[in-house]
Amino acid sequence: MAKMKEYTGSTLRVGSFLEMMQELCRLITELTPAALKLDNEAPVFLAKVEQLEKLVKRLRAFEETAGVAVEDQTRDAIWKALFYVHRYLEGLPETHSLYVYVNRLSPVFHTYKNMHTSELMEQTAQVRGFLTEMARPANAEAAQKLGMDKLIAALEAANESITQWNAARTTAAYERQTELGEETSDEVRRQLIILYRSIVERVNGANLFYPSATITEFIGRANTIADHYRVIGKATTSNGTSPDPSQGGESGSGEGGSTTPTTPDTPENPGTGGTTTPTDPNPGTGGGTGGTGDEG
Repeated sequence: MAKMKEYTGSTLRVGSFLEMMQELCRLITELTPAALKLDNEAPVFLAKVEQLEKLVKRLRAFEETAGVAVEDQTRDAIWKALFYVHRYLEGLPETHSLYVYVNRLSPVFHTYKNMHTSELMEQTAQVRGFLTEMARPANAEAAQKLGMDKLIAALEAANESITQWNAARTTAAYERQTELGEETSDEVRRQLIILYRSIVERVNGANLFYPSATITEFIGRANTIADHYRVIGKATTSNGTSPDPSQGGESGSGEGGSTTPTTPDTPENPGTGGTTTPTDPNPGTGGGTGGTGDEG
């Protein structure tokens, strides 16, 4: 006699786990809870899967997060342009008419030279400090003489946009938290596993006492789903990442593996021999996600 296998997907990332549960939901709906003797279990199970789906959407990305990222990239590009305009102009001979303006701004640029390595909102505060210094009459005159005024205005606009996007993200996070409650995706996943196990037990019992072609079909297709995601789970364990392109990271996981930023070439940090070549003050980042669940 056919028996429904239990596979709770402990090695699946939360996105793949959700997909597995959603496939099971569609199968239950197609063959009907009544025919499968799941009248009591199915509504609770389907509602819990829907709750996890909302939580995964919250985990993956806010629209506001993408807006912050775009403006942060813009801000970094403008800052690099300003930094290197000043850096290269420091190579002017002291007799040049512009050198006095370059020299006037050197303390400001040297103070803020590494602000691109700071955390997002810390950098936002540092950019405000830089803009305050550059707004001083003597510095503003120097910036205008060196053709920096438009770049400074663009930097201010990008910085303000990041502040607005971040505020919108906070508001959106609060609204979604209010809608979804305090439960995390890990907590809902554990609850789903308990419900899933009750379905497995119920279906196997129904097949023993109330066998039918529908229950037999359900067991066969449910086992196929389990086998498919078991392969994905094994790939996740062996490779460290899942081949499933729709997967998301586990709740509680975060980005990791950042690179160490390089300090830009400045008068305090000269290159070796000859003309110094500035380094890119915008460091790269790396990351990865991972997580675990419960295995039956």
